[in-house]
Formats: sequence, structure tokens, C-alpha cells
Amino acid sequence: MLAGRLWRLGSAPGRWAARCWSAALLATALAAAVGGSNHGFGPLWSGSLRSAAWLATYELLGLANLGLLAGLALAVAQRKTLRVLLLAATLRFGLYVVLLALRREFRFVVYDLAVTLLALAAYAWYAQLSGRVVEARWLFGAVLVSAAAAGGQRGRLAVHPLFNHNDLFHVGQMVSLYLLYRGGRFLRDRAADAGVTDLTAAPPRS
Repeated sequence: MLAGRLWRLGSAPGRWAARCWSAALLATALAAAVGGSNHGFGPLWSGSLRSAAWLATYELLGLANLGLLAGLALAVAQRKTLRVLLLAATLRFGLYVVLLALRREFRFVVYDLAVTLLALAAYAWYAQLSGRVVEARWLFGAVLVSAAAAGGQRGRLAVHPLFNHNDLFHVGQMVSLYLLYRGGRFLRDRAADAGVTDLTAAPPRS
């Protein structure tokens, strides 16, 4: 639903960055569907099918990170450097896929997420300095919630025997995705911003 709203918002001129984030949200939803099915029905599957499902889940999460980074590149880069940033993000995703093919370990997902969160934090700071305070607050919130959830997962923090570190991680990521959606509604392609005079105004309601 949130991916669809961002996609419609991205249909306006100069909003390809929002569409990239829409694709990222969709990839995350697909990863949740595949991973959740593996959790629920995995005991009934063969070992090779379970392994393939986990690989698909991890790669979809990497694809989501690629979408977020591509959107950030569109939002901050002029035309001359945009291709370089997009190529770098794509090569990074390719390396991520190779590492997962060699060793299917969740730590690679966490490392990939950490790089994306650093990029998001840097962009949020850029937005703050540019006077886009509301956008910056949504994105800072997304970064903090996601980082806290990932830290709790790695530290195996459990708030209840029936709510373990993995449950906490997934709930935290859901909250973070909603905050990303709210911040993503402000995204504009920098190359198309020449005629924009008010970047602090809220985007139109979808």
C-alpha cells in the first residue's frame, strides 16, 4: 500500500527518487512474504527449498537497499555525477549477491543495512541543513529506529520469552519503513529542482 502511494507520487515530473523508494518498499514486502513463509512452512519444505528461500529473502533485502540508495543519488546528485553514484550502488549490490552466494549468512544483510543507514543519516543531515526540517525528522527517525532494531537483533535482546530478538527486529523495521515512507514523500530529483522555490512545503496528499 505504501509502495503504491509513493509510486503514484513519483509519477509527477522530477520524482524518480520517490519511485526508487517505492520499489525499495515493494522489495521489502516481497522479502517479508518469502521470509515469513519460510518461518511458517519451512519445516514442511526440503532443505534445498528452505535454503533457496532464505537466499531470495536476503537478495530482495539487498535490492531494497539498492532502491533506497538510488533514490538518494537522484535526490543529491547533479547529472554529471548521478551515473557514477548509480553505478557504484549497482556494483555494491553485485558484490552483496556474490557474498551471499558464497556464504548465506544474515550478517551480510546487517552490514548492507548499516551502509544504507549511514547514507540515509547523511542525507537527513543534508536535508536539515537545507531547511527541509520535516523531511529530515522523518528520516532521522527511520534511521534511529532501524539501527536500534538491528542492534537489538545482533545483541539477541528479548523483551519477553514469547517476543524474542527476531520479533523485536521485525517490528522495529516495520516502524522504520513507515517513517521512510513519510520522509520519501518529500523526495525530489536534484537535476529537476532548478525551478523549485519552496522545498520545505509538504508534498500533496495521496
